[in-house]
Amino acid sequence: MMKPEDLQIKSRIEKLFKDNKIDEAITASVSNDVVVLTGKVKNEAAKTNVHQLVSGLEGVKGVKNNLSVKENNALAHDISVIATEWSKLS
Repeated sequence: MMKPEDLQIKSRIEKLFKDNKIDEAITASVSNDVVVLTGKVKNEAAKTNVHQLVSGLEGVKGVKNNLSVKENNALAHDISVIATEWSKLS
């Protein structure tokens, strides 16, 4: 069972995400005033932004940022094709 303080922090995070239109696939868990962020964001800037916003919330003593950046599948595909074609030139 979560401490009342942790529940308050969780509520603040949900409001923060809504107010800042953060619609990424992020889960925030809270234990002993420490927030653990998991999920995927679109880029490094979004990862940093979410971390900074959550860190600034009242009651938060720490943030463990386990967010990962979504791979751009189209770009990954293009790089794979280029690498394959390049290897044929050798």
